[in-house]
Amino acid sequence: SELGFSETDLNRLQAQIKKPWGMILATGPTGSGKTTSIYAVLEELNRREVNISTIEDPVEFKIGEVNQSQVDRAAKFTFATGLRSLLRQDPDI
Repeated sequence: SELGFSETDLNRLQAQIKKPWGMILATGPTGSGKTTSIYAVLEELNRREVNISTIEDPVEFKIGEVNQSQVDRAAKFTFATGLRSLLRQDPDI
């Protein structure tokens, strides 16, 4: 795949993102492709009828139809405060 996943791992990931529930964690060192992989998954799931919201630090790439919020410590908008606000928006993802 373009992301560098083995065919087996890509098939596993595709099966997981099709489920209507669950959580996927992307972990790894800086520069390992976490953001690229997460954005690729969001692009795959992005449909007009699906409410997708993110909280990022920073927003690295704008994705159309996705509600992306950026952490702003000066404005006291942290991951914690952002999550409280985000949950009121009833996101699907």
